[in-house]
Amino acid sequence: MFYGVSMGNPKIEEKMNLDIEVARLRIIFGSYQNNRLNLQNKIAKTYPQEIQKLTELIKGLEKDIAVAQTNKTDEFYQMTVDGKIYTDKKEAGTAFLESCRSLKANQEEKPVGNYKGFDLSVTFNKFTQLYNVILKNNISHTVELGADIFGNITRIDNALNNIPKKLDSAKLKLEEINHNLKIAKEEVNKPFKRLSELREKESRLEKLNIELSMENKEVSNENKEKPNDLKKEKKNNDIEL
Repeated sequence: MFYGVSMGNPKIEEKMNLDIEVARLRIIFGSYQNNRLNLQNKIAKTYPQEIQKLTELIKGLEKDIAVAQTNKTDEFYQMTVDGKIYTDKKEAGTAFLESCRSLKANQEEKPVGNYKGFDLSVTFNKFTQLYNVILKNNISHTVELGADIFGNITRIDNALNNIPKKLDSAKLKLEEINHNLKIAKEEVNKPFKRLSELREKESRLEKLNIELSMENKEVSNENKEKPNDLKKEKKNNDIEL
């Protein structure tokens, strides 16, 4: 604060306004820099990783669709449970449910068998307190296990039939990520539009601070000299008396 400078000085008002404007522009510029760093990280790391994962997922889903299509049947054909082949749907459903429920507390995942070219295993979700069946060929597909022996097989069939929907979803997501990558590359090279304005105002503010500081010193020196002048005047008056 320039205490010695009169508040009526127009430079004071200009400085106060510039302080506010420069502070505001610096905040905007800081946000621009943070956003630019975020975009650079997405371009260099995040988006390429997501693209790679989705590309691998799509390849795996396409292979799973081919396997499911090859082994597709209108009626129940067979299911392998714990190494034994069942051709009767009721027996297969019963054996499958019993095998899943035999999962031990210390087991994270238990292999159960095979169905239509997909390996079957079971896990237990401690949060939901439910068994989950995992179908896997190239990609894992999870199905919640129920109590109905026929219903579980239907759920597995539905999961296999829904793989094409997963593929469509993955392709849309990949398209979206590629689009975001393109936009990010365009945005990251855009300059801060108000940078010249910020630099001009910073320069003017710095100049004002120097000028006001010099004026402040001059006023301070004048105030220091006034007491000495008064003392000299009083001394002269005493001599005359």
